[in-house]
Amino acid sequence: MFDEVLNHLESESLSDVSIEESCPQSALNSLRPLVNRLLIQLRNIYYSSVQSPTVVNSFLNKQLVGARERVLFCPQRRPLLIMTIWLSKYSVTAQLIIELSFPQSFSSGSFRPDEFEGGLLGRLLVPSHLHSPQAAETIFLTNQAPIGEFFTEEVPLKSVVESEQRTIWQLTEQMDLELNTLFTNLLRVGKRRPYIKKLLFKWFGGCIHANKARGQLAHSIMNHDLLSRSNTPNLAGDGFLSNFTAVLVRLTGPLVTLPEKPPLDKIWPEYATDSCADRTVLPDLRGETRLAPANKIFKKSENAPLVVMNNEDYPLLTELFFLAHAAIRIGWTSLIARHFETGQQLHRLEDQLQPHESDNSNDSQVIFLRRFMRERTARYLEQSTSLSCMSRLKDQLSFAVTTCRFLVKLAKCILDKNSSYSNDTTTSTSESTSFSHGCLSDLPEYLVDNVVELVSYLRRGKDEFLESVEVSSIPLEPLLEFSIIFMNHTGLLTNPHLRARLAEVLESLVPQRDDEAWNTNTSGSGLLNSLHLSFHRREKLMNRDSEITDDPVLSNAVRALLTAFVSIELSPGTGVVGSAGSAADAVIAASSSSTSQNSSRQPDSHLNSSDSQTDTGNNSSSSGGNTATDTQTAAVGFEEKFHYRRPMYACLRYWYGKPLYDVQFKRLENEALAHIDDVNPPLFLQFLSLLVNDAIFLLDEALSLLAQLKQTERERDKRGGKLSSSSDEALFAHTGRLARHHIMLGLDTIATLRRVITLCSQLITHPILVDRVACMLNYFLTRLVGPKQRDLNVRDKAAYGFKPDLMVLEISAIYQILARGSDSAVETDTETIASSSLPSSSESFRRAVVSDERSFTPDLLDQACRVLDRIAAPIDLCNKFAEAVRLIKAENVIKTSEELDVDDAPDEFIDPIMGCLMEDPVKLPTSGQIVDRKTIYRHLLNDSTDPFSRKPLTMSQVEPQENLRSAVRMWIDERRAQRLSKNTQGKEQQSS
Repeated sequence: MFDEVLNHLESESLSDVSIEESCPQSALNSLRPLVNRLLIQLRNIYYSSVQSPTVVNSFLNKQLVGARERVLFCPQRRPLLIMTIWLSKYSVTAQLIIELSFPQSFSSGSFRPDEFEGGLLGRLLVPSHLHSPQAAETIFLTNQAPIGEFFTEEVPLKSVVESEQRTIWQLTEQMDLELNTLFTNLLRVGKRRPYIKKLLFKWFGGCIHANKARGQLAHSIMNHDLLSRSNTPNLAGDGFLSNFTAVLVRLTGPLVTLPEKPPLDKIWPEYATDSCADRTVLPDLRGETRLAPANKIFKKSENAPLVVMNNEDYPLLTELFFLAHAAIRIGWTSLIARHFETGQQLHRLEDQLQPHESDNSNDSQVIFLRRFMRERTARYLEQSTSLSCMSRLKDQLSFAVTTCRFLVKLAKCILDKNSSYSNDTTTSTSESTSFSHGCLSDLPEYLVDNVVELVSYLRRGKDEFLESVEVSSIPLEPLLEFSIIFMNHTGLLTNPHLRARLAEVLESLVPQRDDEAWNTNTSGSGLLNSLHLSFHRREKLMNRDSEITDDPVLSNAVRALLTAFVSIELSPGTGVVGSAGSAADAVIAASSSSTSQNSSRQPDSHLNSSDSQTDTGNNSSSSGGNTATDTQTAAVGFEEKFHYRRPMYACLRYWYGKPLYDVQFKRLENEALAHIDDVNPPLFLQFLSLLVNDAIFLLDEALSLLAQLKQTERERDKRGGKLSSSSDEALFAHTGRLARHHIMLGLDTIATLRRVITLCSQLITHPILVDRVACMLNYFLTRLVGPKQRDLNVRDKAAYGFKPDLMVLEISAIYQILARGSDSAVETDTETIASSSLPSSSESFRRAVVSDERSFTPDLLDQACRVLDRIAAPIDLCNKFAEAVRLIKAENVIKTSEELDVDDAPDEFIDPIMGCLMEDPVKLPTSGQIVDRKTIYRHLLNDSTDPFSRKPLTMSQVEPQENLRSAVRMWIDERRAQRLSKNTQGKEQQSS
């Protein structure tokens, strides 16, 4: 009967009212007491079961919604939720429900963000098992029982934890279904009456805008309670925002149910750039950082008015799409950040408690640490349970896949149109990629960030999810295509951090899990094997038919990854990889700067230049395709980049030995050899250069840190096993962690270098790289097998991940590959080799090894052979390395017989930077100086300016000096003839 009354009231009161206007006040006032009563009942909910005491800390936790109203299991709440769902079907009551959900001072703007929790809709969204982590001060000052409904045991048992997780998931899924019904009803009413839809979206947008600081805090790197209530006292809680996000994601309907043809044309990118407050509910959206700069070919003018004339012109899915992504940013990524931060805190607490495990100390600090650890364990379990809720994860993954499809579609629009213009055509070459309501440059970059955060979490915390039956209908191909396209085309995504993080998406799709950085086996580690991880879907995705080498997506996988690898260190100015200097290459740039001041040659001074790992500053260069000069700086810090390297190494480790990917490496090497003198250095050359730089820096730092640890251990032994102060002990522990970090990354880097060299040995022996590689190998082999190896003999090698045997194995493998000429190396096109004028790769390497005056000695390789025998290295490696040693020694004999005294060489024959005799002199037109070709090439690989005048310079501009080259050769021939004559005369005198 009441239903009939509401229908009658609505038909009579709204018959003469425009659908664009509010419901009449008379109708609202008649039903306002009913809805008000509903809100009062929600406020007065009393949870009758036994409650765990809440935090007695009112000055830190003044929340409008108390702990009793936030509990997840509350039978008294459900009838009120059912009543709200019923009332939401009618226009008048739906408007009242939304109006009573706004903060009281919303119109004036003087309200707290968490006041959205206190309204009618907010109180239906707050129920959750999640609790904000308590501040350390609160735990120290209060001796209270654990808070919350779940995970309150002092020592959590696995069976109890799993049981409580199942209960939480069941309650959450039921709540999500009922909340989805409620908000779907409100949207249906809003479709009949746009005023109500506008009011609802205003509430959505206001809540997101008020809590935007959550998304900003989630991307801050701090070492304390990043998102604790004390740091975010006025922001909405995790539970509310998590439920809020789940509701908005599910409301996108076909974007999460994934029909065969999702309605991507209903998402209009231009919505993100609309500056009209009446047409957008996200006031911060226009000010967000964009994915990419506007494409000048087809992008509309920045000041051109939008075609949209009113709010209805935007499809409903457009608004829901951007609202859902904005909600994910504050309600999902922030929870992930808190979850991983809580895990790090637990690890630190375990380390602090470890010395006290054996005794039952009653020390106040130990008691505090135990309470702190118990509280953080409960929070960690709550967060893990929330993030791993199957129904929500499925919605999130579906929405991410749809987002990838949408972004790929827009990217193809740009690529097709650019291709069309380059071919002097006027229309796109692909009908399927046409789009008329905006383009990629309209979109905020956090769309990509949301996808990466989800997939990265799945990789680290829920790796088996992608193989589960529940998501078997969700395709993984869009994730693969998205990551490859946006890594491969740097102009599509300006932010180098995000572009580098796309490797995490690619890594999550790789069907191999081996987190041991030094392990080169193809099987997973024992721990992961025990988890019985399945990779059926990912095996099928990444391992196509081995006979097909032109897969439209995977055929660009290696190029895409190497582009991201290189562009981490490049500024996003030109969009052309290789046009900027890099911070990483400061290692070798240091050698140029030092030798230019000191004319005497320092053979491998680039090895120990860790103090020069700083930003190379602003360099300017001009590329052939650009009319403007771009300012270029290092985009990512030298140390920071190694965070992005790990997933890239995982992909390279998996691809090694698979024909589909091996052929891509070979193709890239051939391209590099054919275009070695191009304006921009070839991609593969830059990749190898950076890989060598990384190996040099990481291993050198690791060995230096180990030497420091060895010295500190001696001091500790003299003092009875403990340093004089706690600060010294803390520094010792910190140095150990740094050493472990550098060792593991260094081993991974040198193993990656070995794999690439096995496939492609021609380019690494080019004059630009071969000296550096040879010096690096000699130097590290000397440290590992020479007399100084005793300095690295720390007490507990395993604690630091130090595996000198594996280092020697990897380095020896590289020696034998390059010195012998690997049987598995690239069969490089003979025309390519001829055009590049390269000598034999193995001969170049052997000569570079014996020319290293700093580290190479005749006994060095013999010492390595003895170490290989002692560590029981594979017989095949020992035999091949022995052959390489024989060849290198023979080269040393030839080099000694040909050695010339160049001290009295004419000054014009000496390279002014390296101080050595020039082999191929070239003139720099920007300064008039003459240097050796390989010297300036090495410099330009790192810094695109003339080292003397600092003017922009490319290799295509240098001028060969054939006359000078001939003069140098004649002088060398004369000296050799004089030496031969002296030797002959000496022998004749001895015989007489």
